[in-house]
Amino acid sequence: ASGCGCAVHCLEIDEDLCNAGRRLTEKQQRGRRQRSRRHRMSPPDACQDAIPDAVTFYEHDVLTDALPAHLRGTARTHTALHACGELHRTALRTAVSERAETIVVVPCCYEKHFGVSGAQVRPLSAAANRDTSLSLSRDDLFLAVADGVVTASAKEAGVREREQAWRLAFDLWRLDQEVEAGVDRPASLSSSPPGCLTVPSAPYRLLAEDDFASFLRHCVTAEGRSSAERRRLGPALDEALSLSSSSSVAVGVGALEAYAERGEELRRQVERLELIRRAFQRPLEMWLTLDYAIFLEENGYQVEVRQLCDRAVTPRNVALLAQR
Repeated sequence: ASGCGCAVHCLEIDEDLCNAGRRLTEKQQRGRRQRSRRHRMSPPDACQDAIPDAVTFYEHDVLTDALPAHLRGTARTHTALHACGELHRTALRTAVSERAETIVVVPCCYEKHFGVSGAQVRPLSAAANRDTSLSLSRDDLFLAVADGVVTASAKEAGVREREQAWRLAFDLWRLDQEVEAGVDRPASLSSSPPGCLTVPSAPYRLLAEDDFASFLRHCVTAEGRSSAERRRLGPALDEALSLSSSSSVAVGVGALEAYAERGEELRRQVERLELIRRAFQRPLEMWLTLDYAIFLEENGYQVEVRQLCDRAVTPRNVALLAQR
């Protein structure tokens, strides 16, 4: 928009993000006008005159709302950068139905925005639907992005691994408490599958401080799904922490730290198993992307599949470029 004065229309469901985008656009426009005055650009060129109205934000649900009438037509370029799951599939279908002149899509998070977790997802292209009976669930699609965190720093990766290990440790500790207490898990309180509880993400600060006892406190007290069930573990945790100063360290914090060690051992086992699973990650991602490319070709587009950038920048680095 700033390079040629062409109009850009941004569709976003989140009102706060739309407002943030408007503020950023206004800030950039003020900066350009100030630079123009400093360089004594008189008269201003056509591009500068076009900039103030070049970017427009709309609060719009791409999944359910029809494309605004004034944005319809063939003389358009439809773009979707890192649109998740059904968002990028909808963007492709909408662009094709509008017979857009150019389409640029970078898929991301293939498993998102499909409603219920058991929903089955069929390919977009007629060829793939004709030649394969493959039907993927949301869990299957998650494999396409299960390549770990490749853009994180060593410190961030270490903190993430710690949280994974501690979550496993919490499950081990929680199951032991239930066994010792002889408590059956009430189905009425649980919104999670048997054997696991949903725990909200812990604050980065808590994880960086390497305090497992505080992490357990977070797991027990944090609001969110399964909170009623997690709160029932409060007395057991209070008892373990109250014994931390006793001479019997085995039943105090020392025992809790033993769970942290077991959680780390389990995390390493899971990581080794993930190596086998991740061997199929990129092939599945490319299969999905090529299905989109065939879908576009079936609808009269010339299509290129390109690597957008290095994986160190983002692992979702495959771009579809289509021209009618």
